[in-house]
Amino acid sequence: GKSMEKTYYENDLVVVQGVNPSEIKHGDVIVYHQPNNYENLIIHRVISVTIMNGNFFFKAQGDNNLREDPWLIPANNVVGKVIYHVPSIGLMFIVLTRPLVDGITLGNFLSILIIALLIFTSYRAPLREKKEGTENHVKKAM
Repeated sequence: GKSMEKTYYENDLVVVQGVNPSEIKHGDVIVYHQPNNYENLIIHRVISVTIMNGNFFFKAQGDNNLREDPWLIPANNVVGKVIYHVPSIGLMFIVLTRPLVDGITLGNFLSILIIALLIFTSYRAPLREKKEGTENHVKKAM
């Protein structure tokens, strides 16, 4: 989505590291499961940390949002903290994982092609050396 624009854009790749909830501070960007829709993952910045009965809870907000998220995020919903990102490279993963036909992705196809080329070149090199060695032997005999 657009909620973190100016920091992260659609198709950016983010690297997330699992951390102890006590290590998450104000200003960190976290990935978490939305409390009322666990399947939905959200990347937002922590705006406050609360400890209630020894349990950590977080409030977060998208950098491009005018309002904070409307829920408290329990620590067990947090996947981790964003530690690195690569702009636009996510598009490559989308393209490589999109099925071409019957479950075969472009990534699978390219992997098979590269392996086939490596096998072909590894067999071809010894044949070329053997052939060149034979020619040298024939020339010396003349």
